[in-house]
Amino acid sequence: MIAIDAVKPCVRCNCEIPAYPAIKKYCADCRIVVTREQWQSHKAKLKAAKPTTIETSCPSCGNAFSYSTSRGHARKYCSHQCSRRASMAAHSERLKSLGNCSVDGCANGIERVGARMCEMHYMLVRRNGVPARQWTVRHRYTTSAGYVIVKRVGHPLASQAGNVGEHRLVMFEAHSGICQPCYWCSAALTWESAVIDHKNENKSDNDLSNLVFACGQCNRARGAIIPFLTRCNPALLDEAIGLMRSFASLHHDKRTARGE
Repeated sequence: MIAIDAVKPCVRCNCEIPAYPAIKKYCADCRIVVTREQWQSHKAKLKAAKPTTIETSCPSCGNAFSYSTSRGHARKYCSHQCSRRASMAAHSERLKSLGNCSVDGCANGIERVGARMCEMHYMLVRRNGVPARQWTVRHRYTTSAGYVIVKRVGHPLASQAGNVGEHRLVMFEAHSGICQPCYWCSAALTWESAVIDHKNENKSDNDLSNLVFACGQCNRARGAIIPFLTRCNPALLDEAIGLMRSFASLHHDKRTARGE
């Protein structure tokens, strides 16, 4: 048995080192030097080794290719794209071998292996708890902008989902489906270009007396001038309105002279 205080010489520099553990051969400084020498010798052997050239053909694209190796790394495909393509093909073949989705009446293949479902029914289960759509049909609701939307499937003004603005529906029925000219400038309009303007700026007030036809330019201009009037000094409001009236009369005379 080796005594705790026993010493022995370092194999490299003969300085005294603890005899325990018995496997220890070098002092701390010599261990660093020896490790560095061993690593440099290993790198020199790797550098001196001649790489082996292997010629083979890619099982994915069929092209012949060659590569050099000195450490036994074998390549099966000529490129990462071919490797990825083969992996995806193998995955597709595996999914085909599993059969169709487990939901009755579904002819889609299995894409979620653990659940044995197609992607559509798997996400329906995640969303609704059952593999079926659960539609919430809203026949009347108010948008974040304040407009009232109603459900009128098949109406000429309805969207693909069957929704139409209540303000447009009121004007359509009040005028028997005939689009009227712009209330403000008398420009000709179609239902595609017409904007139904709310006089009191309350988007949910769809009374017929509060609605007028407007072109896009008049609608934007009126929407821009209202904030100005609300900020205007009440003592100067009559003056501002008088200036607007004079400008409107002047431009109306110019349009009349041009025959517009």
